[in-house]
Amino acid sequence: MWLLLLEDEPAFGRSLSRTLNRVTGREIRVAQSVRDLDFIIATTPNPPRAIILDLDLGSGPDGAEALRRLRHIGCQSTVAFFTSASAERVESRLAAVGLEERPPYFAKNEGTGKLAAWIGR
Repeated sequence: MWLLLLEDEPAFGRSLSRTLNRVTGREIRVAQSVRDLDFIIATTPNPPRAIILDLDLGSGPDGAEALRRLRHIGCQSTVAFFTSASAERVESRLAAVGLEERPPYFAKNEGTGKLAAWIGR
């Protein structure tokens, strides 16, 4: 099964997808915006095994809003945040968009080891 990564920084998204592919052996598809994520989900018959969200996505909707939209359309893929934002900020944004769900949180500055282990579980 494949994984979906929402990351607005193209170079970091490519690097992270290569790393996660090498470590987990899974296909990684990268969306650079919530609009890209919406398109991938709408046009792919099988949902991703997991979706990895960044919180801060530049202008436009953020990762919390992306998760709200995913749940609104019925996407039940497992989700985690991999972001430089603090866990408290992620929690605050999730509450602000009306979500009670609290996905796992992984800090970018801690590297990809914990995220890769979560994916491999």
